[in-house]
Amino acid sequence: MKLSDLGEREIIRRLNRFANNEMPEDCALIESGRHYIMISSDSVSVENNIPEGAPDELIGEFLAGINLSDIAAMGGIPIGMVIDVLAPPDTEMESLEGIYMGASRRLSQFGSYIMGGDTKEAKELILAGTIFGRQLKNKVIRRSGIAAGQIIGITGKLGKCVTGYHLYRSGYRINHAIRLMLDFVPRVREGQILADSGVKFMTDLSDGLFSSIWQIKESFGLGARIVGDDIPVYSGIKKAADITDIDTVIEACNFGGDYELMFTVNNEDYEGFREQMKKSGVEVHFIGDLYHGDPILFREDRWHKIEKKGYEHFTKNRYV
Repeated sequence: MKLSDLGEREIIRRLNRFANNEMPEDCALIESGRHYIMISSDSVSVENNIPEGAPDELIGEFLAGINLSDIAAMGGIPIGMVIDVLAPPDTEMESLEGIYMGASRRLSQFGSYIMGGDTKEAKELILAGTIFGRQLKNKVIRRSGIAAGQIIGITGKLGKCVTGYHLYRSGYRINHAIRLMLDFVPRVREGQILADSGVKFMTDLSDGLFSSIWQIKESFGLGARIVGDDIPVYSGIKKAADITDIDTVIEACNFGGDYELMFTVNNEDYEGFREQMKKSGVEVHFIGDLYHGDPILFREDRWHKIEKKGYEHFTKNRYV
């Protein structure tokens, strides 16, 4: 059976049989006294994952950002990142230097840095990051804290990446579109504040809101009831809708690439938590709750089943 017959999530599920963990988290955790050391990795194939014309420094920022986002999703403090480079021999050295400069700049925003790495010859340019973080054990947010009745929240707004995707494909303001797809600030600060404020579950939305909701259903047997009017959508997506005639809310929730955080908080703690977020200056939006049932969306005066979609590697149509 080929990987293209399975898709990324089924591949991960099968390979996790060989991993020494009960429940996959955004980071692997190693005990170190009162702390956990966090380790995560994420990679980029420039040919497959980066739009043509993207500046080298922006590619580096993106590589660092997607790794930092995993640390953020568990409330961690970044330490540093190693970068492995697989590159064709005719790659310009100035290009690699630009990538490293961008990665270094993004990491330094959070008191982190490039710790080293490896270089190898390959047929295409592939960049792999492995990031390290730390946090006190009692502040690390584990996925196992999830439960029915909890309120679902997200940071920021959804749809910036998919806006860039549709603008890029239509040839409209290409440089602007590339930045919409790749230029984001990982929610490291917000993740630490959320962890300190009593959230029970947290993950980043790299694959899209609806995809993450379905992963909760498959991992924990819990469904989500999402209120469509409460989903915060990036304002610029209206331009993409004018060009492509997309459903802005569904597109923003399915596509992914925004790297916002989704979290849950106990219902009885909701009011106090909301006030804490206002005082901390963290933009959060509450969009529904968890219950024993299937993922559903309230829209146009009725409930709709949420389709199992989102970005998935190895599938023939990666936006499935």
